[in-house]
Amino acid sequence: MENLSLHHRLRRLAIVFIAAFMLCGLGACSSDDEPEITGIDYYLSVQTPYAIYRSGGLPPPPKEDMIGKLTLKMKKRIHEVYPDRDMSGNDAAVLVACDEVYREYRETGFKSNTMCVATLYRARMSGMIIKQSTPIKQYSF
Repeated sequence: MENLSLHHRLRRLAIVFIAAFMLCGLGACSSDDEPEITGIDYYLSVQTPYAIYRSGGLPPPPKEDMIGKLTLKMKKRIHEVYPDRDMSGNDAAVLVACDEVYREYRETGFKSNTMCVATLYRARMSGMIIKQSTPIKQYSF
C-alpha cells in the first residue's frame, strides 16, 4: 500500500512538472507572438463637431473646407519630410512642415473662432498598429 501511495505521489509530481513546463512554454509563446516595434511614424487627429472633409455631397462651408484641405496638406507634408519609418523618427522636420502649413492658416481671415483642434502625434508602430503614441503639438483652427 505504501508503494502505491509513493507511485501516486510521483505521478502527481510528474503531472505538476509537466503542467509547469507547459505554462512556461505558453508564456514564452505569447511574448514571441507580440509584434516588434518596426519604427516611428506621425499622424494627425482632428477633433471637431463639424464635417471638415468632402464626402461626395455638397462641400462644407468655406472655413471647414479650408481646415480639411490644410490638415490633408499637413499629412502630405509629413510624408514628404519623413517618407520612410525608422527607429528614431524626425520630430524637428515634421514640426517644421506642419508649422509651415499652419502659418498659411494664420494668414487667412478665418482665424476668428476656433472650430477644432488638430493634434500631431509621434507613434511607435508595429506594422500598421500603434503601440504607443505621444502628442507633440496642437493646432487650433
